Amino acid sequence: VNLKILTTQAKRNEQVAYQDFLKICIENWKAHKRIDSAYIATHPSPYSWLINNCTQAYYLNELLQSPYYRMKTNDWLGTLHSSPIQECIDYKGYCVSSDCILFYSSLTFYLFNQFTYQHAPEFYKELLLLKALPDHQRQLLQQGIQLGERYNQGDKKVYTAYYKIYKELQTTLTEPLEKVYTPRFLSYLDSIFPPAKADLLKMNLLLGDPEDKQNLIQLLQPSLKTPWCLKILKDELIQVQKEIAQQQQDLKIIQSGTTPLPPCQNVGKTDFGAHLYKVEKYKAKDFLTALQKNFPGKALIIDFWSTWCGWCPSALQTSHEYKQALKDSPVEFIYICTSSSTTETKWQTRVAQLKIPGIHIFLDTHICQKILEQYALKEVYPTIIFINKEGKYVPEALSKNYLLDGAEKVKTRLQAYF
Repeated sequence: VNLKILTTQAKRNEQVAYQDFLKICIENWKAHKRIDSAYIATHPSPYSWLINNCTQAYYLNELLQSPYYRMKTNDWLGTLHSSPIQECIDYKGYCVSSDCILFYSSLTFYLFNQFTYQHAPEFYKELLLLKALPDHQRQLLQQGIQLGERYNQGDKKVYTAYYKIYKELQTTLTEPLEKVYTPRFLSYLDSIFPPAKADLLKMNLLLGDPEDKQNLIQLLQPSLKTPWCLKILKDELIQVQKEIAQQQQDLKIIQSGTTPLPPCQNVGKTDFGAHLYKVEKYKAKDFLTALQKNFPGKALIIDFWSTWCGWCPSALQTSHEYKQALKDSPVEFIYICTSSSTTETKWQTRVAQLKIPGIHIFLDTHICQKILEQYALKEVYPTIIFINKEGKYVPEALSKNYLLDGAEKVKTRLQAYF
């Protein structure tokens, strides 16, 4: 219960002390161990040690995934050889369970985020050598170098400004940065783990769309030493190449020309009824108002999503089911994809694969961020909002379990908010 309270406070951006959170996590871990011990005492087995092993994975995963220790907190869980991060590094999970799998994934990305954040100034210096960089990106890189070096020297006052630039560059220079820091991170894992464990963590990096995976496989392959990982990688490459070939076929279904939708720029349409648009420049505070003018007398349900979000495809499919159930109601469904860490081509491919008819908009990440900020929402995907006929954001119109409620329950609830 205490852990839930602290997590809620964190989501509301309330200040929670690092030591308070850590203390409660440790207390919870001790309580879990007491429960495990009581169970094992009455159910003896030569495999009882697996219970403790799996429970420990749950506890360590909570530490690694906690919002307090993500980059935006300026309060890392710990340096490489400090407790409790050392406990995470030393832990060996033997259960093929959700807790163990999630732990290894969380450990990979905790180390990855910490490594890239602390070494970012070095990466930025390399990118400055690229000739085809716009002036504003060069300026951001120079600022990132200055602030990052000050931060790494102990000046925590620059954290907010440094993190803002770091996030901006991660979004706008995704591919060049990945080419610079991925090989170094792979070497970093090799330096702190035995080969098999290092390879297991490396395999967690295989995320993203097929093109991203193909590029990553080329970087991963020379660094892997474990035969079973190399076999998995080989099989994955075959599958990825098939997916890329299918993507190229999918893109062919996008035709030029579609119904105008101010203030959006037309991109194209598909034979399954998707209309594609993009917006690169517009005042965020006026965007939804201008968009809603295309649908007089209608409310809007807007799905904000991203091409790299694992949950988003199923969320979009659910919204499409709701749309069909609400076809006679005064509401329009809009699917808005952020440009953050993706490209227009990747978005078009994803739309073609999902085959969800309706209005799809590829929105500049800065506009997307500011729209969510004006409604006091975090940039988390998927995020779904309801705008009534008068253009007012009504958060209570959609329940917290919107995607699980089912079409009829959503339809009944919305009648009071149109």
